[in-house]
Amino acid sequence: MSTSKKVLLFAAASTLLIIFVIASLIAFTYIYTTSQLAINRASSGIYETPEEGMRALMARSSYDAQDIVIIHAGPNSFDGSSPHIWYVVADIRPHVHEEGFRIGGSSHGAGSFFLHSKDGWVHVPEGTFPEVVGFGMRLFDLIPDNAK
Repeated sequence: MSTSKKVLLFAAASTLLIIFVIASLIAFTYIYTTSQLAINRASSGIYETPEEGMRALMARSSYDAQDIVIIHAGPNSFDGSSPHIWYVVADIRPHVHEEGFRIGGSSHGAGSFFLHSKDGWVHVPEGTFPEVVGFGMRLFDLIPDNAK
């Protein structure tokens, strides 16, 4: 086999390998994004607002709604480039009894990610890489029109 044929064959094989790797990454991103959204919809539910979602999460952790104060709720990106990815921070205040004493110790904060899908806000835990899921949502047009 001549050198020019070897180079041509190598170039063709390299191109096919690159196409395969890119197609695999796109397929993995789509599968990961849609499966994480489905899993988190089923386990956490869908909410009208991220704040409502955070209150529901805290309520499942046996905190009273009156004990939860939303400190921050807004896009996770500094420049607003990902308005469909929000981070919500809540402060859980100890319940104050009618006589004035506290029940439950001192206050502490909790934060979590919520992603805006076409059917509402979905809680996505930090360990499931919400930024990656959000990127996949943008890539595959899984974001509502008002959040683009």
